[in-house]
Amino acid sequence: MRPSVLLTGFFVMFAVLLLSAPVHAQVPPEKPTPPAISKPMAVTVYGGRLLNGNFSRLFYDPFSADALNTGLVAITGSYRVHRFDFGLSFEVEAGVAQRFGDEDLTEIWAAAVARWDRFPWNDYVYTTLGVAFWGPNYSTKISDHEQSRNSGKKTHWMNMFSPEVTFAPPDQKDLELVLRLHHRSGVFGLYNGTDSGSTFWTAGVRYHF
Repeated sequence: MRPSVLLTGFFVMFAVLLLSAPVHAQVPPEKPTPPAISKPMAVTVYGGRLLNGNFSRLFYDPFSADALNTGLVAITGSYRVHRFDFGLSFEVEAGVAQRFGDEDLTEIWAAAVARWDRFPWNDYVYTTLGVAFWGPNYSTKISDHEQSRNSGKKTHWMNMFSPEVTFAPPDQKDLELVLRLHHRSGVFGLYNGTDSGSTFWTAGVRYHF
């Protein structure tokens, strides 16, 4: 075979490689697999202490409130209604809680919950941030603590507004540690003119099934 033929073949192959390289470079990368989602139903058990302080202030100064001699134990059941691919999900929750110590009453509630589960460290510690943001909370007795914070105004009904954060091992997302602010809110006077409710710092566990 003559050298000119070999050179021509070489240049043809070289040109083909050059032309094909950009084509391969333009192939979009595979879409990353979203984090595994736990089963939609869950049961949560938690407990904590009543705080005497401003609810909003707890977010930027968590040690500003004193713990009072009233405790709380609670159990909830929840169901994830829908989850969007970008990490936002909505749930419904129903729960019951018992206060003990200086107050002896039972709370019963149902609430809508929003949750965010996309965090960059989820491969190391699976984390979610949620809030039970709207739903009726009924207390079987009038809370002396709530009445004293509302200049004598009293109500059995308030709104459930409870932010929380959860943590779990990435390979065992069905069992989570839950840190929650259990809060009954008057929603700026919506419930019988009450502006202030009651707040408990709580911790517990959640199991998905």
